Amino acid sequence: MAQVTNHLFQEPANDYGKDLASINIQRAREHGIPSYSAWRQYCKLPAIKSWSSMLTDISNATVKAYYDLYTTPEDVDLWSAGVSERSIDDSIVGPTFGCIIAKTFSDLKKGDRFWYENPGLPNSFTLGNCPMYIIIIGTTGTSLLRNLGKKFTEIKSDLFIYTN
Repeated sequence: MAQVTNHLFQEPANDYGKDLASINIQRAREHGIPSYSAWRQYCKLPAIKSWSSMLTDISNATVKAYYDLYTTPEDVDLWSAGVSERSIDDSIVGPTFGCIIAKTFSDLKKGDRFWYENPGLPNSFTLGNCPMYIIIIGTTGTSLLRNLGKKFTEIKSDLFIYTN
């Protein structure tokens, strides 16, 4: 951890480097990224109205540190609080970052006119009159290799199952 909190981009002649957490927080402030509280509202998560309301997702020690550093819980920076949240289920992120990541991937998929599940748009992929998503959904690794030609004489029915 010290490599990214005290020694990032450290010059050989120096005993210190930069701090990645500080860089991320400052970058977000410079770009006008809303606070942790604002993002929780956007994600329709329980609002952060008091320091104690943060305790559902963030440890006591971290909330205490925020209390000492910030005037109000609404001022807490997204990056700091986001990485401090307890992870949900088998995830490695908490609810706020989980929401932001899910929204990002959803927007990328829905906004990509070439994404195979977005038919009927200008430049949507089709094969004749058949939308490409119908072809892709019905395609397996085995059928893909079979359609490539006669070079494959034996192909397993499920390419992703290991057999001796």
